[in-house]
Amino acid sequence: MKSALAGLSVALQFMTRLPIPYRGEWSPRVLQAALLAFVPVGLLIGALLAALQAAGTAYLPRLVMDMAMLSLWIGLTGGLHLDGWMDVADASASQGTLERRRSILKDPHAGSFAVLALFMLLGWKLVLIDVLLQIGQSRPISETIALWLAIPAAARFAAVVLMHKVPPFKQEGLGWLWSRQATSRVMLLSSLWFLPLIIWQPVALVPLAAAGLVLACYAWWCKKRFGGMNGDLTGALIEGTELAALSAAAIWVTG
Repeated sequence: MKSALAGLSVALQFMTRLPIPYRGEWSPRVLQAALLAFVPVGLLIGALLAALQAAGTAYLPRLVMDMAMLSLWIGLTGGLHLDGWMDVADASASQGTLERRRSILKDPHAGSFAVLALFMLLGWKLVLIDVLLQIGQSRPISETIALWLAIPAAARFAAVVLMHKVPPFKQEGLGWLWSRQATSRVMLLSSLWFLPLIIWQPVALVPLAAAGLVLACYAWWCKKRFGGMNGDLTGALIEGTELAALSAAAIWVTG
């Protein structure tokens, strides 16, 4: 129990900007427990987004509500994964050697492709949030809540699977540190978090299916383009999977 609570604290500290007062050691056991908490962290983010929708839709103008949802989404994570998204955009656009692409991932400067990728990501998220908020009002509230819970949770589960399936291309950095604890057991136990959600609302399978498709393609692409994964590539996966899951949810509610 102590390791589980420490792991949850580490996961919240690492993946959100919530003020978690944990100063303990990041031991292998705690890191493994933290990986098991990735999905619950995603569920928490989704719950806060659903709460904002429930509290604000009736009182805030449409565009203000859209922007409030996006701002909360970014604010909860501190833009952590956006950095990886931008780095991967710059690196993937390079026609240089493998080592050159890897070096771009570590470059702190943002190039034109990074800025464009960020603009497209946030722009599409804003549009899809609007669709989900407006058209989703005609759906049962429980269905909308389930979609919001599943979207960020599915993205963080995809990160756990990526770290298990794709080896890091260098034995250093956060990607390597986390991947050492991403065992088959961790992956299996992480998936169990979705069972109650799916039983409650089968619509949660929609974001999960989108996440699975993105993960399969992305894992192959990481191996081909970079020879493995690292922290930036994992962060980019979380952002891309959230976008794909949000797209699938928006398509579902309009169907």
